[in-house]
Amino acid sequence: MYEEGLDYIGVVDWFGGTNKKTGKNNPFGFIDTPVKNGIFVHKQAVKHGLLSEGDIVVLNITTDKQKRARAKNVVLLTDSPEEFFERALPLFDSVQASSNLLTSFGEMLTEVFSFEQSLSLAKSLAMQDITLAKLLKVISKSQLHEQHFLNVMKQRTLDDLENCNCSVHDIPDSYISQNYEYIFQWWQRHSSKYKRTAFAHRAIEYLQESSHIASAIFSTLDYDDFCSILSKVQEVCGEMPELARLLISAQVPDNVVVHYLKLLDLSDQLNNLISSRLLPTPVIDKFLLEKIEANNLRISSEAWVAKLIVEHGLVRKALEAAGKEEQLLIAATLGQFSPFNINTLLTISQQTSGWELLEKYTNNYSLQTCLEGMRYVVPDHKCKRDLPQHCLKKLRDVNLTPSEVHTTLPLLTLTDENTKQQFYEKNIHCVILYLDEVCAEEERDVLLELLLPILDISAILTLIFKNILQRKHIEKRLSEVSDFVSDVIEKRPVKTLPYLRDIYTECFTNSSSFYQHPVIKPLYIAHQKEKVKAKIYNRDMSFIQDITSDALLNRDNECWFLSQLIPLLNGHNSPETISKVLNSRLWNGLVGQHFDIEDKSLYNLFPQCETLAHYFPNIRLSCEAFIWTPPIKDNEEPESIFLCRSKKCKDPQVIPNLAKHYSEYSVFDWLALYGISQNAESGPCKQDFAIKLAGFINRLKELYSRLNCRSCGYLMIPDLDYARTELTTIDPSTGHVVTMPVNAAYRVTVFRCNTPNCPEHNKGYYINHCLGHKCHNLIDSRDLSESCEFGRYKCNECGSCCKRHAQHTSDIHYDNLNSKYTAMYGNSPFYQVKSNK
Repeated sequence: MYEEGLDYIGVVDWFGGTNKKTGKNNPFGFIDTPVKNGIFVHKQAVKHGLLSEGDIVVLNITTDKQKRARAKNVVLLTDSPEEFFERALPLFDSVQASSNLLTSFGEMLTEVFSFEQSLSLAKSLAMQDITLAKLLKVISKSQLHEQHFLNVMKQRTLDDLENCNCSVHDIPDSYISQNYEYIFQWWQRHSSKYKRTAFAHRAIEYLQESSHIASAIFSTLDYDDFCSILSKVQEVCGEMPELARLLISAQVPDNVVVHYLKLLDLSDQLNNLISSRLLPTPVIDKFLLEKIEANNLRISSEAWVAKLIVEHGLVRKALEAAGKEEQLLIAATLGQFSPFNINTLLTISQQTSGWELLEKYTNNYSLQTCLEGMRYVVPDHKCKRDLPQHCLKKLRDVNLTPSEVHTTLPLLTLTDENTKQQFYEKNIHCVILYLDEVCAEEERDVLLELLLPILDISAILTLIFKNILQRKHIEKRLSEVSDFVSDVIEKRPVKTLPYLRDIYTECFTNSSSFYQHPVIKPLYIAHQKEKVKAKIYNRDMSFIQDITSDALLNRDNECWFLSQLIPLLNGHNSPETISKVLNSRLWNGLVGQHFDIEDKSLYNLFPQCETLAHYFPNIRLSCEAFIWTPPIKDNEEPESIFLCRSKKCKDPQVIPNLAKHYSEYSVFDWLALYGISQNAESGPCKQDFAIKLAGFINRLKELYSRLNCRSCGYLMIPDLDYARTELTTIDPSTGHVVTMPVNAAYRVTVFRCNTPNCPEHNKGYYINHCLGHKCHNLIDSRDLSESCEFGRYKCNECGSCCKRHAQHTSDIHYDNLNSKYTAMYGNSPFYQVKSNK
C-alpha cells in the first residue's frame, strides 16, 4: 500500500493517444510503481514536459473523491534530473527500499544510472548490505558503467565480486589494468586451488581477447617481476600451453618466454600442442636430432614429433637414420599426423623404396590433396609418374565430394576407358552437383571446354539432360550426340552406360518432353527433316502427313513451307495459281504463327543476298537476282549481268543446282526438280515464278515491322477480298489429285486488325511500297492523309501516289538509304508478334 504525501519512483505505462469518441488526444495516462500499478495521472500533474511510455518519473500519490489513486507533483527524469534525484535519493535510504526498487524495475533503472547525479546514488547503494549482483546488473549497461564500477569497488572487495558470480568480461578494462597487482595478490591468497586454477584460465582467456590490456600490464613488469609471476602460476596451475601462446601474442621479451619454457618439460610442451614457433629453433633442432641419432623417435605414438620433423625439414635425416621397416612407419606416421607437405612427398619419393613409402605417406590423405600435390612436382620427376597411378587406385575406392571434382576429372586423361566408365557411373551425380552448384557460373564455360575431351558420351548426355551443357559447349562432340538422338528415334540399341537410363527417367516424362529439350530439339528436327526431304526428293507425298502429325516439324519454318509449296507443284496448276495460293498460305501462316518471317532457317530455302545486305543492312534480304542486258552502245557487245533490285548482284543464289545433296536444296532447286523451269533460256528473269516468290518473301520481311495493330499490338491479317481461284493438289492420305477453290492473297495491300475487343477491329489500312520511280519508301495510311483523285496516298518521300501520277524524278538519293531504312523499319511500336488466339 502507498502512503499519501510520500514520493515514489515509477514508470509510465502509457499516456495520451487518440480518444475514439472525441477524436482528440487523451490528456491522461497511468503510471506503475513498486507499491501500486495503474496510478492515474493527468497532464496537469506533470511539472515539466510531456510523458511517454517507459519514462522514469518521481511522483506523489494521493486519493481522489472516488478513492482512486492519482499522481501529483510528477517530475520526469529526462526533463528535470536535478529535481528528480533530489526527491529520489531518499527513496533508497534503506536496504529493503533499495532492494525493492532494483528488483521491481531492474534494467529500467539503467537510464537513472546514466546521469551524473546517479554517481553518489550508486556509491551509497554499494555501502548498503544489498545483493551486489542486482546493482551490477543495473549499472552494467549504463553509460557511466566504468565510473559506477570504480565507485562500487571502493566499498567492496574481489571476494564480493566472486560471491555474486561477476564475469571477468563485466569488469571494466581500466579497473583490471590499474589493479592487476591487487588482483594477483588476492588470487594468491585464495583458499581454493581449484578456483585459483579456474580463475587463471579465465584471466588468460580474457587477456588473449583483450590484447591491449595484456600489453599494457606486461609493459609495466620487469624481467624479475615476470619470472616471479610465471613461476607462481606454474606452481599452482601446472602446464598451461595457452599461457605460452599469450606471452608470444603479447610480444613479451624472448628471455621471458624462454624462462617460462624452461619451467616445463619440452616433450610435454610439444605434446600439448604448443606450436613449435613458440620455441627457439635451436632448442627444437637439438631435441629432435638427439632422438633421431638415438633411433628413439617413438614416432608412431608421438604424433607431435612427426609434425616437428616436417616443420623443421628433418624428414631426410630421419629416413636415412632408420631401417626399412622404420622408414615405412615414419612415412605412414608423417601422413597420418602432419599436414600434407610437397617437400616431404618429394623427399620420400627419392628414397630407394620411394614408391612403397609414397603409398604409406599418401594413404591417409584425400584424393583431392594428392591431386593438388601433383601440380607441384616437376614434370621429369619419378613421383610425377608414380603419384597419378596411386591416385587412380584411390579413384576407384572413394566417393568424391563436389569440391574434388575439379582436380579429379583431368586425371581421367591418364587412364583407360574402363576406369572412366566406372568413375562416371559412380560419381556422375557429384559431377552434376559440382557444375550446377559449386562451380561459379563465370568459370563454368572455361571448365567445360577443358572437360569435353575427357567426358564419355554418357556423361555428356547426362550434363545435357541436366541443362548444364548447352549447344554452344558441345560443337566438337555434336556428331556423337546427334548419333545418339538418331538411334533413339530409329529405336536402335544405344551405346551408353546403364546409369543414363535412370537420368533420362529422372529428367523426362516421355519421348515428347525429351525431343523438346533445347539441345535435343534441333537434332531431332534435323534428323526428321532429312527423312522428309528424302521423301520430297523421291516425290513421296506422305511427307505432308509426317509434318502435320509432328508438332515440332510443323513449327519448323523450312518443313512447313515445303509442306505448303510442294503439293502445288503437280503439273495441274499454273505458276500464277501457285503464286496466288502460296502467298495466301504464307499470310495465314504468319497470322497463325506457323511461319516466322524472321527465322534464320528461311535462308536455307531463300539464300541471303550479300549485295542486298550491303545496301539494306537493317533488313537481311534473300537473293532475287535476274538476268538483265543493258542497251547496246556504239557497236559494243551486249553483256548480260545479274541484278538484285537494280544493283549488280555479285554472287546470285537463284541458279538451280541439282548436283548437290537434296538436304542442301533451296527453293530454286526444289522448283527445278519438280519441273518449274525458267521462262527464258538465258537465265532467270523477272517473270519467273521462283524470282517472284523470292521477291514476295523479301516484301514480307520489309513490311513485317509495320503489320502490327498500333492499338492492341497483335499481328494484322490481310484483306482477302480477291477473286477466288481453283487449286489442284494431291490428297496425301489417298494420293489422288483433287481440285478446290481457295482465296488468293497476291500483292496484298490492305490489312485489318482481327482482335474482337480492339478499337481498331476490322478497320482496313493500306500498307505498300511507293510506286514512285526508284523510291523505296513505305506507304502506310495510318501515317498519311493526303491522296489524289484516284484515292491513292501521296508518298512523303517523292510525292508519287499512283502510276498515273508517278514521279520519274532523279532526286532520290541512295546514299542515305541506310539511315532512311533504319527509320522506316525500326519505329514500329509493336515489333514482336503476339498471338491473337
